[in-house]
Amino acid sequence: MSAVLAVAEAATCGCQQNGQQATSRPRSRRRRRRDRECPEIAGFLRRMSRALVARAAEGDLEALSALQQTRREIDAALVQAARALNDPSGPNYSWAEIGRELGTSKQNVIKRFAAKGD
Repeated sequence: MSAVLAVAEAATCGCQQNGQQATSRPRSRRRRRRDRECPEIAGFLRRMSRALVARAAEGDLEALSALQQTRREIDAALVQAARALNDPSGPNYSWAEIGRELGTSKQNVIKRFAAKGD
């Protein structure tokens, strides 16, 4: 695992807003109200990827391979997360709901994320 993802994985922050723990609102009745990880983690990953691009632009060839490895890991994490959200023993979101969240069709989500044989 790359250092970028290791840091992001370990960074489940308890961000505070107005002295209270930030929580997400349920989008459907099946979603339980839970504390969520801070959106700052996604911002951190965007800043890290921009930093790798800047290093590559300065001539650091290793930054390019680091960026590619990070992309592979994020792609794999996206597949794992989508499958976990669709798991009948878990949250059990439909592929259509996952597709709406990702801004794509149910068919594209199934093609990309469904396990072979589903």
